[in-house]
Amino acid sequence: MFSRRLILLLGCALLVSGAPLAPVYADSGASAVVADFGNKALQMVNDPQLPPAEREKRFGALLDRDFDFAKTSRFVLGAYWQSATEQERQVFAPSFRNYVAKTYAARFGEFTGASLTIKGERPEGPGSVIVNTTVMQRDSQNPARIDWRVSTDTGTPKITDVIVDDVSMSVTYRHDFAAMIKRDGGGIASLIGQLRSSDGADKR
Repeated sequence: MFSRRLILLLGCALLVSGAPLAPVYADSGASAVVADFGNKALQMVNDPQLPPAEREKRFGALLDRDFDFAKTSRFVLGAYWQSATEQERQVFAPSFRNYVAKTYAARFGEFTGASLTIKGERPEGPGSVIVNTTVMQRDSQNPARIDWRVSTDTGTPKITDVIVDDVSMSVTYRHDFAAMIKRDGGGIASLIGQLRSSDGADKR
């Protein structure tokens, strides 16, 4: 059975698998960005000659291309974004991005044998589309439902959230980061320091 946290990791890491992705709808920019990101990730993680450091670097490049970390950063900080200084805002987004890249690249091996099927998509509102997929892990009989929120309001579709069985990755981070800030009492500067010093392991 999938754990909730592992599924969230699975969604963001794009299901490291030897199986090809299901065909997507050719006229859908949102579905295409999800599928293309997955295909590129599969090529990368199944290369046995690729050193871990280079794998992390390439995965980070995929995140930069297909995820909107500026928009996601504003959401995961919630009310703290409004009180943050301009410098803190500028520093947080790349720190958050690096944390995600390191965390998920380090756990690619856990996702071998999973497969992704794109089921369709639906408009969520102006400038946002939800791409519906299911995920089957090699040793599981029950597929997990993973939805991808894709922003289309900037012209180029960008992924802003991964939602697993109605649990949002962005909302999970928002709760985690708020708890970290309240616990340490150091504000966003303290959170940035923790993200930068993290080795990428999901220890919470």
